[in-house]
Amino acid sequence: MKHLTDEEILSLATATVEEIPYTEDERNLMEHLKTCKDCYDEFFAAVAVIDTIGSPVEYEETVEETVGSRILAVISVVKDKVSTGIDSVLQQLDQATAAISFMPAMSLATRGTGDYQVNTSRLEDVNDEKTYISFDSGSGQLFVQINTKEIGDENISVTVKYSDGSMREIPMERSGALLMGSIDNLVEGEFKVVVASAD
Repeated sequence: MKHLTDEEILSLATATVEEIPYTEDERNLMEHLKTCKDCYDEFFAAVAVIDTIGSPVEYEETVEETVGSRILAVISVVKDKVSTGIDSVLQQLDQATAAISFMPAMSLATRGTGDYQVNTSRLEDVNDEKTYISFDSGSGQLFVQINTKEIGDENISVTVKYSDGSMREIPMERSGALLMGSIDNLVEGEFKVVVASAD
């Protein structure tokens, strides 16, 4: 059975997310998805990526790290200044199809600094507490740790996508089965963290 190309999957995913009527060729490709699990999984990953970080034009620089690869998780991070100081919110998008299922940690570390609070928000994999993402809204530091023991020894990339379309890759270092990485000085606003593994 011949699989769909990345371009065909991107075209179908874009039309699906943007609710554009399918062409006759695209309808035929959709019929293929009904019988091919591999292509369907890639299509679903493409839909999740386009829905959360924009159209293929906006993220073409990371296509090799996302579409055509396996999306492990997409996290939305909001850093906002509130009346009492700086606050942050982390939330996993498309959790039902993600390979890593994050939930808020049982306790959030909150410490007082002067007249305002600095919140450190943390999401943990519900099945593995060694896999987590934390964000300190005061310093703007994002830390990612992934336990590859449960998901296989794959080439994992972590990319931060800002609302203006710019991106930063988080350099990840290996320590045994753990991959760890962090970046500093994340600006106020909303951005996405995309965790993907190369084929």
